[in-house]
Amino acid sequence: MKRSILSICILLASVSLVFANIYKKYDVRSGLSGNCVRSILQDSIGYMWFATQDGLNRFNGIEFTNYGHSSENGGNSYMNIVTICRHQDNNQIWVASTEKLYLFDSREEKFSVFDTQTEDGVTVNSVFGMAYDNDGQLWIGTTNGLFIYNEKKGTLRHYLHSLSDPHSLPDNHVWVIYNDSFGTIWIGTRNGLAKYNQRTDNFTGYISEDTSFGRPACNEIISLMESSQGVLW
Repeated sequence: MKRSILSICILLASVSLVFANIYKKYDVRSGLSGNCVRSILQDSIGYMWFATQDGLNRFNGIEFTNYGHSSENGGNSYMNIVTICRHQDNNQIWVASTEKLYLFDSREEKFSVFDTQTEDGVTVNSVFGMAYDNDGQLWIGTTNGLFIYNEKKGTLRHYLHSLSDPHSLPDNHVWVIYNDSFGTIWIGTRNGLAKYNQRTDNFTGYISEDTSFGRPACNEIISLMESSQGVLW
């Protein structure tokens, strides 16, 4: 009996050591410019990119390279990055800070401000979600509605919530955009989910009417993902 208990203890200790070696923690002591990591992507070369509250970080598997962090800018300003998205040319990265939207050239290692405006002169800021559709247009979710950027034409369209239009966005705070396997664009907002209807150029909203502990259900959508069976989570 004692031998069995000892064998089990050794087995559990071995399993614990195996699982302990699976995970590795990276933080500012490892070279990250900030411990608050909000978005991650891998580029076509294999580099990992991390968006933090104090700049953009590239990881080559050994060390981090920081861009736009406070020490680089003399400690006076820094890039508080909310999300990043790989450009369709695979060489550049869209970098959304709390102030502006940038395009980062990974070869030249330089940021350029996205300054395209709508026909009404509206600019993009406070970006929280980005995704490309199947036509190569960039969808940009902000706290001021939804923008669609056609890079080939250099045009920028703007969509807002309207109380008088049931087919408008559910809310102007757009947190996440997702392009599913069928090419359908889904938009997660502060007040529900929306599906873009390309044929009619409008939106179908989905809001839960369920209650939780006697209170209305929270309809704020902050993340979207599709399963292998085509179910949207």
